[in-house]
Amino acid sequence: MTDNKAICAAPWSHYYLQPDGKMHPCCTAYDIEYGNTNEMSLKDAWNSETAQKFRRELRAGIKQDACKFCYMQEKHSGSSLRTSLNNRYGSSITDSDTPEMNIKYLDVRSSNTCNMACVMCYHGLSSSWHDDLEVLNRDEYRRVSKFIKIDKDTEKQVLETISSELDVVYFAGGEPLITPYHYTVLDYLIENDYAKNIKLEYNTNLSTLKYKKRDLFDIWKHFKHVEIRASVDTYGEYAEYTRYGTVWNDIITNWKRILEHPTIIIRPQITVTTLTIGRLPEFLDILTEELNCKIDWDNQVNGITFNMVTNPDGLNIQNLPDEIKDAYIEKLNTYCKKGNKLTTPFVETCISFMKEKSSNHTEFLNRLGILTVLDVKRNKNWEKLWPEFVPYFYGDKE
Repeated sequence: MTDNKAICAAPWSHYYLQPDGKMHPCCTAYDIEYGNTNEMSLKDAWNSETAQKFRRELRAGIKQDACKFCYMQEKHSGSSLRTSLNNRYGSSITDSDTPEMNIKYLDVRSSNTCNMACVMCYHGLSSSWHDDLEVLNRDEYRRVSKFIKIDKDTEKQVLETISSELDVVYFAGGEPLITPYHYTVLDYLIENDYAKNIKLEYNTNLSTLKYKKRDLFDIWKHFKHVEIRASVDTYGEYAEYTRYGTVWNDIITNWKRILEHPTIIIRPQITVTTLTIGRLPEFLDILTEELNCKIDWDNQVNGITFNMVTNPDGLNIQNLPDEIKDAYIEKLNTYCKKGNKLTTPFVETCISFMKEKSSNHTEFLNRLGILTVLDVKRNKNWEKLWPEFVPYFYGDKE
């Protein structure tokens, strides 16, 4: 199946479980829902009619609209979650539409509990966003719960799918390091002698390295490998705005503490938005110079992983006004001329993506309007941080 441009190992080796019980092929193909564990068992969702059809069409080489994020990343950078999973677990792909749950790569996001309310996120993945709904959508605020988590029975079923086949456990959020079930899974792996063969991967906001009285380094020492992908996209007051709840000095402290443990890999997971792209060169300098981030683009040992935000549309860098887009591209091109072999490929990918489509100013301006409402509640001011946006918001420029 090497010539099959649609095939992906995920449906045979992996699943993504959301806090509300919805199971998907992976964290980017969320348009395809296998089933909901509030309504069926984990195994029934795994081999639902939707899951079977998805596997069948991938084997037939039919590209899926739900997989468009990976296709986009491959177009601009040559790699994606799809290519990564194929490289690692391609041998898992079989002719069966109803394979056994021999999970190699586990991604369970058991709760939306989070201590931050990032501008690109929403209440389904961050409990801290819930209160903001009161000013943005009062009906939804009344309708949805602040805390969302998988039920106890599903928690038990997840543990029952773990076997010696398991290679990687990926934790994200919510914020996994403050989520109780995260520690339940780690303790289970240690107590059942799986830990020594397991790689742990995290997407964390890096706000803490302790939970109650437990120090994570005392737990992580039992595992084969630990990799931290820190959700850090920009610096200083820009970081404290875009990832509301951030204390920048705490991020620096925790990053440097991890650097004291050479067996633990830490690298940035950068979410590229209209609010971060213009300050990217300065941020990359901080990463490589102050935080000793030895980025290796080719083998991804300490490489940048990134997400180009396409939803909400108003934070998509393709929708920046043309004049701002041109100014940012000029700034990024100037950075590339410095010849930093470690970061230039990532910056060039951002430039390529930004140029690909013409701007949708309406979406950009609508998002600024939402930020204006949030600023009142959060005591923030986007106009101070991004003055280049102000003339467009008030109609002085088009």
